[in-house]
Amino acid sequence: MSETDALTARLDQIGQIAGADVLGPDGFASVPDVYHYGYCHALALELAAQTGWPIVGLYTGKWGDMDHFLVRRPDGLLLDVHGAHTDEEVLQAWGDGTGYYEIRSTTPERIRAEVARGDAEDPADVAALSHAVAAVLLELPQGEACSPAPARSPAAALAAAAAPTAIETALSSAPTVVEEVGTSSRPRLLEHELTR
Repeated sequence: MSETDALTARLDQIGQIAGADVLGPDGFASVPDVYHYGYCHALALELAAQTGWPIVGLYTGKWGDMDHFLVRRPDGLLLDVHGAHTDEEVLQAWGDGTGYYEIRSTTPERIRAEVARGDAEDPADVAALSHAVAAVLLELPQGEACSPAPARSPAAALAAAAAPTAIETALSSAPTVVEEVGTSSRPRLLEHELTR
């Protein structure tokens, strides 16, 4: 399992524990979809609030706005629901190397203004989920991007695939606070939001 797959599996586990109610009013299919197709700004705001890290966005000159929000970690990598990546990896993933996007700094105030104008979804819709996802993302090792490994021999690739990655190790050792609720278990921080 790749580092990115391990991260996605852990985020999906959070979504399954939390239940469909916290996947936003649009009923996204998965936790990564919530932040890839609509609430990336909510996650960026949560990460920035917890860490003080600056928020950046993918700016499109054609439309003059931001299409996706991330935070910049102290190690220089950009962090969103897909993990930590270099600027180049993010630009390639979002713009296929076309130059369509550029990475620009932004502020929580600008994002909140977009929400107030109705140009972005209300981060409160997924506040509990954003808090839980941020906790997982903040467990990722600093200084390591979630990128494919360089090409290697088939034997070396098989040996590497059998060993846990640094991110898988961090995710598996991250404490999960679970509280029994009726016949199901939910992380305590999500339970509070779900019963409000």
